[in-house]
Amino acid sequence: MATPATYLPPTRPPAATGPSLFERYIQPRQAPVLFLVANALVGAASLFSPLVATAHAVVVLVAALAFALLAPRIEFCVYAVSYVATCDVFWRMSKARVPWEGPKYVIIVVFALALLRFVPKPKRTLAPVLYLVCLLPAVIVTVLDRGLSDSRALVSGVIIGPIALGFSVLFFRQIVATAGEAERILWLAIGPVVATSAFATRNTILAGNISFTGESNYVTAGGFGPNQVSSMLGFGALLCVLLALHKGNKRALVIKLGLAAWFAGQAALTLSRGGIYGFIFGCLAVALVGLFTKGFRSRVLTVAVMAGIIGFLVFGWLNVFTGGALQNRFDSTDSTNRTGVIDSDLELWQSNLAFGTGVGLSQYERDASAATLDISTHTEYTRLLAEHGLLGLAALGCMVSMCVSAIRNSMSRWNRLIAAGLVALSAIQMAHSATRIATIAFAIGLANLRVEE
Repeated sequence: MATPATYLPPTRPPAATGPSLFERYIQPRQAPVLFLVANALVGAASLFSPLVATAHAVVVLVAALAFALLAPRIEFCVYAVSYVATCDVFWRMSKARVPWEGPKYVIIVVFALALLRFVPKPKRTLAPVLYLVCLLPAVIVTVLDRGLSDSRALVSGVIIGPIALGFSVLFFRQIVATAGEAERILWLAIGPVVATSAFATRNTILAGNISFTGESNYVTAGGFGPNQVSSMLGFGALLCVLLALHKGNKRALVIKLGLAAWFAGQAALTLSRGGIYGFIFGCLAVALVGLFTKGFRSRVLTVAVMAGIIGFLVFGWLNVFTGGALQNRFDSTDSTNRTGVIDSDLELWQSNLAFGTGVGLSQYERDASAATLDISTHTEYTRLLAEHGLLGLAALGCMVSMCVSAIRNSMSRWNRLIAAGLVALSAIQMAHSATRIATIAFAIGLANLRVEE
């Protein structure tokens, strides 16, 4: 992995030092089985004691910080963030004793330090820097309204995700990866998703008889928020599909599609539709781009047929398992009050056109007679308008620019599929869960990574 040609890090060690730990055990073009099994064991064991998840979190966070400060090569920083970015849901559901927004802070800190150490003259910075600048005035509005101490937690829970998004895009725009390095990044991001799915699956098995209704199910989500668990699993399933579309042997293809089916199936069992919708739209974007990309049509069609058959069988079995609740849930058009919150956000923007309500304050400014009173925004697009005003509209424009640029500036055919899939999934995720999980920031940043053929 390298920064643009004139910015190659001077501290890169000579080739004689040999491959890194990641390069040795997470090889491209084959499934890193031991790595996946280790994460599954951590996930299953954490169901019985949060100390396991806490130990896992401490080791991962210390390693990420060490890489940011001491790593001789920029790719170590990328690998560290790739793993940490998908850890937050697992750590939350397993009650690990770490900061709630920890992975988002890691994205910001590691990428900021990596930029300072390895990229002295960053390029293509206008959109992400302008995006970050547009976020700041609304923070000041909140501090002036609530005071520094009262606004700290309020601001952190809302704005850290968007800030992490900006830093992620800014960083990934500076580097170029080989196809093998890109595969390694995807596998590392899948690791914590395996732990999340193992935790939720084991909780489902141990629960015995489960009552499925027309609402999201906390039991099959591992006792945690179904929306966040479903979103994480949908993200992992898409990464598996993207890996399946790259070169690899039949054994690896079976493992990749098997993991995708496991993640998507467990996401469906939560009866939270967001993660599945994100996965489906991501796959549709990949398929659309792939069918118009010479050299990928046959593989896209092959993977699509195999995934379709697997999906049909898994969905049918899960629908029987849930007593028809799965089918009923996805047939429902109920937005679970999100449309009401969206309407309220737009009304708040009209009342606070210039500067917005301030970060995190929209839920307290809603009409007292509305059913959406004290409900935080789930849609990032209208949250930006309601809480940031006209600068929120500018931030939206920057976000669109960063997403379009990610696809247009891709360097290879597989790179284009990665960018299209991650942009589509992120767009859906931000429509129903804003930037609540760190994977949104990471996904949009990763979409901007340029991958060589």
